Amino acid sequence: MTPSPPPSLVRYLREKRCVLFCGSGVSASAGLPTWKQLLTNIVEQLAQEDPDDPNQEELRRLIGSGKLLEVADHCKDRLGRLYNDALSENLRDAGNAVPELHRIITQLPFASVVTTNYDKLLERAYASVGDLPKTPTHRDLDALGPLLFNGGFFVLKAHGDIDRPDSMVLTTRDYQEIIHANPSFNAVFSALLLTKAVLFVGYSLNDPDFRLLLDRQLTVFRGHVPERFALMTGLGKVEREVLWRTARIRVIPYDEGHHEQVQEFLSSLLAEVGTKEAELASAPLPEAASRGRPKPAALGVSPPPQKLKQPSVPEPAEPAVPEQAACVLSIRLRGPAIDASLEWSGGFFQSLGAELDRPALTALMRQALRDEEGARRFGQELASRLPSTISEALSQVPKGQTISLRLAAEIDLLPWELTTIGGDFLLLRNPVVRMAGVSNAARGYPNLRGNVRVLLIGDPNRNDDLPLEAAEQEIKAIAKIYEGHKRFETLTLLGPEATFDTVASGLASGTFDIIHFAGHAWFDDLEPFLLLSGQVKLRATEMRSLLSMRPPAVLFLNTHYSIFLPPGASGEVPPGVIRDLSEPSANSATVVHGQRGFIEAAGTAGVGTLIGSYSGNLDDVTAQHVGAGFHAEFLSGKTVAQALHDALNRAFSSPDAQRASCLTYAMSGYGDLKVSRA
Repeated sequence: MTPSPPPSLVRYLREKRCVLFCGSGVSASAGLPTWKQLLTNIVEQLAQEDPDDPNQEELRRLIGSGKLLEVADHCKDRLGRLYNDALSENLRDAGNAVPELHRIITQLPFASVVTTNYDKLLERAYASVGDLPKTPTHRDLDALGPLLFNGGFFVLKAHGDIDRPDSMVLTTRDYQEIIHANPSFNAVFSALLLTKAVLFVGYSLNDPDFRLLLDRQLTVFRGHVPERFALMTGLGKVEREVLWRTARIRVIPYDEGHHEQVQEFLSSLLAEVGTKEAELASAPLPEAASRGRPKPAALGVSPPPQKLKQPSVPEPAEPAVPEQAACVLSIRLRGPAIDASLEWSGGFFQSLGAELDRPALTALMRQALRDEEGARRFGQELASRLPSTISEALSQVPKGQTISLRLAAEIDLLPWELTTIGGDFLLLRNPVVRMAGVSNAARGYPNLRGNVRVLLIGDPNRNDDLPLEAAEQEIKAIAKIYEGHKRFETLTLLGPEATFDTVASGLASGTFDIIHFAGHAWFDDLEPFLLLSGQVKLRATEMRSLLSMRPPAVLFLNTHYSIFLPPGASGEVPPGVIRDLSEPSANSATVVHGQRGFIEAAGTAGVGTLIGSYSGNLDDVTAQHVGAGFHAEFLSGKTVAQALHDALNRAFSSPDAQRASCLTYAMSGYGDLKVSRA
């Protein structure tokens, strides 16, 4: 079955923020050989010239096992300059008609195309519908510099051109000597990979070009890069996960042996890009969705809607800056033992605690998310591992004092907020905010001054037989809280209004200072996602990309596993919830090692404060109490940390809220953000 285009890929194309990487599989549609076929032909040529060559059997075996680069090295060494002639003979396409696949590519609004093919099919395809685009190779040093600055379309022939033998990258040795030593090419290539989404088409894991591309800058910045998609076949779950972990490439799988689905996929992509563009340009949001502000009729269309005009509000002479944290609890591992420190009131305490018993914590985790007693046992287990000097010092910190939590990466998926201090849960005793892993300088600091804009998204799956009645009530209650306040402008997207396009455009517009989501979310083997209308996934990496231009001050994802997934949590999907969209293996597995949720995406995007839950058993009514309660407290002038703390304590004492659900909230980022009274 031909896969459907991911909505985010459609969006990147509409915005001309996607680069096509074109491999030998695309040229194969015109009858040209793939890398494997090409080298097989050349090896056969060698056999004809020297039937007694003892290496023939080994070369065939290497081709069969996918070691194509090694074969290419050998063939070039044996043939010398005749190797280029052999390539040219096999790859000439002048007599072939331009394939329909290439014609479709020319109609898709890619920002640019990078091809590792030597042939001229792309040039001929573009020339057939318009001007011949610029087609530089790595040898064109003078032309490479202005490419990105000028902003025009181009086809970068990364591994050379068949008409220019000196430009052809033929082996691993060529690649290392020619490309790695070329700073101009490296700069252009890196800029493309770090500023544009990428779609790989026509590659396989055994394709040497693909392996060489992966050797480049696909793994820089620890995976925090624009989205990368690869239309591929024949990959199992393990291989797809490896590509995700090592290069942040999301595989779009199609049926093995059905290469016609490549053209069908690109045709669908072209239809989606054109259709959605036309639909969104003529379809403003429903009248009821807009409260206290002009209707953003262009919401969902690229370019993003214009920002609202700022009212004439006097601004402070100096912008707000992060306050120095008054109380910081730091926890890391030294060997197997807990190493903790507490900075508070001018004092500094540091000591070693007990060894961290991961199996015990993993075993306790499921029950901790289901009832208060289980959470208390888990919190007591965490407390027993802290040094006694730190526990004693924490007990002296006044209740209500905000505590900043600095956690090492190896233990930050544990809910330390549940730690019991003097019989109290830490998160109910004190406002607790996790310090983001991204430095303040890299994230910036949002100011909630002047006109504050609020985006509320609720119950997107109401029409998908997955309604959350309390989520809808929650959004309506929050909208009412802000209603009537002149400084606040609220946009509400309820039920079917919360499509991928409307939500993505709202996030990307940079218009909103506060964003609140109440609905379904889950995770698959790669990352978490929000579920929008029509059961369309909005993934964490997509959200990071959408928010990066101008991130909100507060992002509240009031849904399951939105901040992180603790080790030992259940991966069981509730009945009726996206069961057909999840990997079967994720439906009932215990996630032993945990998984980062939106906490990482929000931090790298620069979100001021992220609030979410680390439970899969978040009660709908409890979430309503906490969500609406937070905004009421925040609007009253409290800091974001104080507002969540007070909302949690109020919900914890409410008779119709589940106390265990109240214990599964956490926040990350700045705890001192608050609405300016100016």
